[in-house]
Amino acid sequence: MKKYIILLGAIRNVGGAQAYTANKLKYMEEKGWEPHAFFFVDGEITINYLLRFKNNYIPELQNEIKYSTAQQIANAVNRISSVVGHADEIVIESTILSLSFWGEYIAEKMNARHIVFILEEELRRITRREAAFFDFKLQRNELVFGSQRRLLQLFRFYYHLKYRKYHQSLLPYCSNVIDYTPAKIPDELLCSHSYKILTIGRLLKPYIGSMFKAIKSFAEKYPQKRFSLIVIGGDADGNLENETKELFCHLTNIDVHMMGYVYPIPYDLIKIADVAIASSNSVLVSANEGIPTIVVDAYDFKAIGIYGITTNNLLHRTHEPKTPIVDLLDDVLNKKEYPKVLSQHHEQQDLSIYFEPHVKFLEEASKEKAYYNLSKIYTPFFFFRQRLKEKIKRLFRPFYVPVINQFYRYFRSPEEE
Repeated sequence: MKKYIILLGAIRNVGGAQAYTANKLKYMEEKGWEPHAFFFVDGEITINYLLRFKNNYIPELQNEIKYSTAQQIANAVNRISSVVGHADEIVIESTILSLSFWGEYIAEKMNARHIVFILEEELRRITRREAAFFDFKLQRNELVFGSQRRLLQLFRFYYHLKYRKYHQSLLPYCSNVIDYTPAKIPDELLCSHSYKILTIGRLLKPYIGSMFKAIKSFAEKYPQKRFSLIVIGGDADGNLENETKELFCHLTNIDVHMMGYVYPIPYDLIKIADVAIASSNSVLVSANEGIPTIVVDAYDFKAIGIYGITTNNLLHRTHEPKTPIVDLLDDVLNKKEYPKVLSQHHEQQDLSIYFEPHVKFLEEASKEKAYYNLSKIYTPFFFFRQRLKEKIKRLFRPFYVPVINQFYRYFRSPEEE
């Protein structure tokens, strides 16, 4: 018996990590592996395949292992061990930077192999000692990213040219979310005299606010024209949905349709769009169906280009100029420079196309089990300082000011330099 475990933040709602986890575990199950997913953010599950893991909520994983007590660590390990049980081979895959250290510790306790495949779009600055851990994982072929650039983002000042020979890229495939079954679309979305702007993505993503402001500016620029904004995606408590509606409430020429989390997404809803705006793998959902799709850079929130035409980047620009989203909306909707050409394939692609390289990567990883000594990363003083910092933050949170950051500089430990 072989068992495959993915550690991630949440399996609720719909996002890239959730879709990827469902795809990866479904494929591994087809290959004879028993799938497991453990997470630390609870909530309503939208993707049916992930419902089987609804009881694998482990709140202890939410805190970095360096902040956790011995009892909390033991609770997490024991919970996972009891659910997974014994097997001839166990592989743990960590998808968040903080979970990488949890994954290494849990793997050692369970005599498992540990793969790090960080899916986070924004990576915090790692310390020199943490870089040594990721160096260890990279040289054992146990660290992988979607691109060389992501590897550079992780290591930053600690990057070495030798890493080029170890780096491999894998695609975190998560864009197979289209349902081609005929669906009833609300009549108000079928209004023939309005331009339909589609956005796909969680409202918590940093670029979303700037994107909505750009769409608002575009609608204000052409008050004589009508627009429909179709938003597929939501947030945890609905606050951001309300803020979005308020942003557009004073405009009379744009109708906002907050669809929330939709899974799967009806093709009949996608095909009515005249233009789409997204970032990361959400770009592919509309672009693969022939909708001209504007890609937004996750760092500067400017447009990278039209996917498949002026750029092939999904997340960050390389050589492309920083273009205002308003300008590309003008190019698509008014100048008709990038017409909609609907795709005719209307079928989901075989998962093996995307996940056979994942299996190959696993096969090429070191067969000899070895684990990094996490005590090399966090000295006792580091633990003391971090806990002191958290206590001070909680104490002064009502009137927390940047001046307090100066205070922390006197407690900076060597591993943070």
